[in-house]
Amino acid sequence: MNSNFDQLQELVIHREEQVAEVVRESPSILLSGSVPSLLTYPVEVNAAVRARNKRYCDASDALVIRQAVQAFVREVVARDLRIVFGAHPSISPLLLNTVREAMPVEILIFQPRSLRARVSKSMPDLAACSGARLIITDQHPSATVPQYPSAEYKSWLHQSASLSFSRRCMMRVPGLRAAIVLGGMDGAREEALLFRTTTNLQGICYAYGGSGSAAQELLNAAPNDYRGGVEERILRNPGEPSLAMRHVFEDFSPLAGRCEQPQ
Repeated sequence: MNSNFDQLQELVIHREEQVAEVVRESPSILLSGSVPSLLTYPVEVNAAVRARNKRYCDASDALVIRQAVQAFVREVVARDLRIVFGAHPSISPLLLNTVREAMPVEILIFQPRSLRARVSKSMPDLAACSGARLIITDQHPSATVPQYPSAEYKSWLHQSASLSFSRRCMMRVPGLRAAIVLGGMDGAREEALLFRTTTNLQGICYAYGGSGSAAQELLNAAPNDYRGGVEERILRNPGEPSLAMRHVFEDFSPLAGRCEQPQ
């Protein structure tokens, strides 16, 4: 466990419904994604999952993802929005560096207790920033475990269940108006599908396909579901992440209530 967590004030969530009880309503956007990396899976994990992970890595563009995160934060600051974030270790350092330049920025960081030892070194620093709030999700995982699993596979199933619970909790944030997928792997795909299928959400999920990986696959599979009113060509263009973010925020800002257009 990272000892830096000991200095942080945190909320602990055991039920999805608790989120609305402890988090005030404020116009918010979910940042979903990662810089993909090749993962090591237990032997029981099927070939389709492994092949999808490799496909995400092959289609990844770390530079574009980094630039998109920077542009995302600039738009958030301009509109006085709150970020909801799942603390992916490849995005936390990018977000930390950008937030430090643009503070104060309000951020809700969701982190499963079972995975605290695996977060990036920068995540506690991000959680300690002015305006950040760390929310620890802590639910005994209820994964379906097959007969005679390896210890590694059983652990993988429980970690997956813990992450899924944390993602469902993020969808309960009062005031969540939109989601944006940048790069990403299966976790980003799950968050995008959750956002679109959660009945109490009326917002829009955008996939910046120009960042590659899961975002690209979501946009390829269902372009009208992941672009709102933004032209598809803008979301597919890897050369102008700042332009793509500006169009995304201009498209959903009327849904955010108190949000204002940047000067």
